[in-house]
Amino acid sequence: RGQEPIGENLGAISTEWENEIGDGALVQKTLDFYQQERGGKGGLSISSVRRESEAKAIKQAGGVIIWVDADRHTRYERLRHSRGRLDDMVSFEQFCQIEDDELYNKAGVKGALAGASVRDVADVVIDNNFPTKEAYEAYLIDYFELEA
Repeated sequence: RGQEPIGENLGAISTEWENEIGDGALVQKTLDFYQQERGGKGGLSISSVRRESEAKAIKQAGGVIIWVDADRHTRYERLRHSRGRLDDMVSFEQFCQIEDDELYNKAGVKGALAGASVRDVADVVIDNNFPTKEAYEAYLIDYFELEA
């Protein structure tokens, strides 16, 4: 479409597909592409699920929803220092407003983002308020009984 891959544009496309195709459209398009390109072989991870319909589509396909969260101040500081995207350069107050808009579909608009509903149906919820990446990784290795 010739648009910058920023949250606002990606969200608009996702909402458009949700309204045109139906519930879980983005997940279904991803799964279809995965089947076409990889024949369903190997692992698949879908991140940034922000609609309950997407979470349900993942679960219906046999997937697991893992919600990783941290307190707002921690998320804001990590965002400011990690990604460097132009649409991330906002004040803490703006960040909170954007986050609230993405978490709660207060207007009840079909196809709108509603991340809190994804959190509510998650199979696993992880609190990522660890002081270092290494501490977080150690926790995940232990929690999921992985080999280091």
